[in-house]
Amino acid sequence: AKMLNAVSNSDVPTITIMIGASYGAGNYAMNGRAYQPRFLFSYPNSKIAVMGPQQLSGVMEIIQRSAAKKAGIEYDEEQAIQLRQYMIQQVEKSSTAWYATSQGWDDGVIDPRETRNY
Repeated sequence: AKMLNAVSNSDVPTITIMIGASYGAGNYAMNGRAYQPRFLFSYPNSKIAVMGPQQLSGVMEIIQRSAAKKAGIEYDEEQAIQLRQYMIQQVEKSSTAWYATSQGWDDGVIDPRETRNY
């Protein structure tokens, strides 16, 4: 809570460098785009998404199981496995640093060896 308070109430310009996974609330807590850092750079191996691919596909499966149960429809396990694999593939593809920078979610991908130059 103290870190979040310090980041959100800071009066000085901030710079964020995403070096690993930046998922959900952790993205906010670590001075993500929502806190308008002066610059936000990503390392080539970083990832950004609402949540990790395994977690997101698991949540979607829970929602689908619940919807099928409410509708009185039998849940198709084979189709669920295929959908889970598809979701994981899509999230992994759209959470890379290169995808994020192509969407304008950061100010560019930088070589970790060049960090001090920024």
